[in-house]
Amino acid sequence: MVPAIWRAAMTIVVGLAVLPNLVAQQPTPAKQILKTPLGTCYEVDPDFLPAIDHAVQNLRLQARSQGGDKLVAYLSVPLTARGGGYRPLNVEISDFLKSRVESRFQGRVWVLAPGKVESELPQVNGKSAQGGEYMYMWTRVLAGDDGYGRDFNLLFAAGPSEIGAFFGASEDITGSLERYIDLRAKADSDFHDNIAVKPEARMRFLAYYATKASVAFSDGSHDEWNIFVEVNRRRRGDPRTFGLGDQIPVFFDGRSASPGQMEARVSPGYEKSCPAK
Repeated sequence: MVPAIWRAAMTIVVGLAVLPNLVAQQPTPAKQILKTPLGTCYEVDPDFLPAIDHAVQNLRLQARSQGGDKLVAYLSVPLTARGGGYRPLNVEISDFLKSRVESRFQGRVWVLAPGKVESELPQVNGKSAQGGEYMYMWTRVLAGDDGYGRDFNLLFAAGPSEIGAFFGASEDITGSLERYIDLRAKADSDFHDNIAVKPEARMRFLAYYATKASVAFSDGSHDEWNIFVEVNRRRRGDPRTFGLGDQIPVFFDGRSASPGQMEARVSPGYEKSCPAK
């Protein structure tokens, strides 16, 4: 028979061996469905709420500091690599379009563009923010606390011809892209190794920037479009404060959207159904 003291020791050893598995199985904090000032909802990890609050305050201050002698615009542009895109390049395109819009209006417009350091949420507990966290943040920034979007005067939604201008493309978009790939590969080793020399990845890159580089193919951009549709609906419905003439103008691919386009919601990206009361 095994002495009692040895049985007790074996029980402790077995328990210690099982403990890591029990710890690993502990559920992570559940994401919450949070409502925005527009009444829309997103799935948000509560661990990110302090970082989101800080980013919202910072981005609002930036927009407000430009008011007075400048119109404040928001640039909606895809940033993720989904579908064949390349995130570092998309950030560069965002900077290019910001400068392009500001130059178009001779410095009388200031553009808040995504992809800047101040709009990036830091990792929290080893986790990276996802689409829900970002769109909860951006809705609060763009719509404001009352849902009227008081800090913004324009929306510029990036389209294929404006993004194509980044590559110097006119009619020969694929030729421009092929030349761009070969040129960038010489200076960007990550791009060279993961896109330029891999036929399938290279073709996905070509297909994306030749035919899909637009807010039409971005979950976040769909939500941003809907933010402004809802802000304008609220403005139209409050003629004592705003009214039809005080809607926020919407531009797509460098051109002013039609009345029908401005008022039409598109399919949601990261937006979730709000819980029933």
